[in-house]
Amino acid sequence: MQPGKCAPCTADDECAAGGDLYCTMSACKTKHPIAAACGADNECSSGNCADGVCCDTACGEVCAACTMAKTGEADGTCAAVTMGMDPDAECMDAGAATCDANGMGCSGSVGSCVLYSNATSCAPAGCDKVKNEQSLESLCDGNGTCAAVLPTKCDPYVCGTTTCKTSCAVKADCKSGNYCDGMACKTCGTNKPAPGSMMCPAACTGGCNGTTCTIDCTGPANGKGKCEGNNVTINCPAGYDCFVDCSGDDGCQDATINCPAEHKCTVNCANPNVPGYQDQCKGADINASQTGSLSVTCGTDNEACSGTAIACKANECKASCAGNSKPTLNGQANSCAATPCP
Repeated sequence: MQPGKCAPCTADDECAAGGDLYCTMSACKTKHPIAAACGADNECSSGNCADGVCCDTACGEVCAACTMAKTGEADGTCAAVTMGMDPDAECMDAGAATCDANGMGCSGSVGSCVLYSNATSCAPAGCDKVKNEQSLESLCDGNGTCAAVLPTKCDPYVCGTTTCKTSCAVKADCKSGNYCDGMACKTCGTNKPAPGSMMCPAACTGGCNGTTCTIDCTGPANGKGKCEGNNVTINCPAGYDCFVDCSGDDGCQDATINCPAEHKCTVNCANPNVPGYQDQCKGADINASQTGSLSVTCGTDNEACSGTAIACKANECKASCAGNSKPTLNGQANSCAATPCP
């Protein structure tokens, strides 16, 4: 006969009232005290069976245990697992990228494993070529988080292998919309600033306004153009923006025009609405400098830029037309922005 019962039990509530008995193998037995061996919570007076012994708490946290072998504390007392131990395989290496458990066991505190230190790399340095931005190496913060580093835009350069390029040798080293000037990427269309005031060179037959040299190739109708001829070379003087006015009759026909280094160059081949004026830049060769921008206006006359060849270089290079006379733009692939006549 079992205590307080006259028949075999099938559940704890069939045992005598008082809560100090439990049913096992059809028999009611007295619950075990703290530290006694157990197989289930209902066998313990505390209601907690952990690590095979009756425990003072449920002791279910990570790196918590209830035996001396795991904690160094008395059996039945829930405490932190000894630092460096991992008897229940709760602190397996999660990988440096997570900054979480490093596989070196429990930390000595309930609820935590030994984490990757704040000197651990969790994300390598790299350069996103799609976003054109560089990210420095990220390190763990020692608390389980990979401390992200804000990315840096590479503009006006592009990504290298893992970092932004900081100099250029070719156009491809610069982001779209920029050109390579020496070793520096510069915004397409920008030029070296022209001087505020200088003595006007003799080549500036149309005078200077302090920043721009004007070369006057205008002239009367039905006569030889002022700058016309296969043997005529117009060299824009160094250090100035240059405006070559070829709007006269046959103004720059068959001539060669060389733009100034690093400075803006504008060539006007448009008829100024003077009857009889024609062939302003017909057959001319117009050469951009390596890093100066070039703009050619052909206007509405059908012969103004007939057979005209424009040599584009690194900087912006464009032509505008309203008539059927369209110059040829050579070297467009070299330019940061080439705009031929439509």
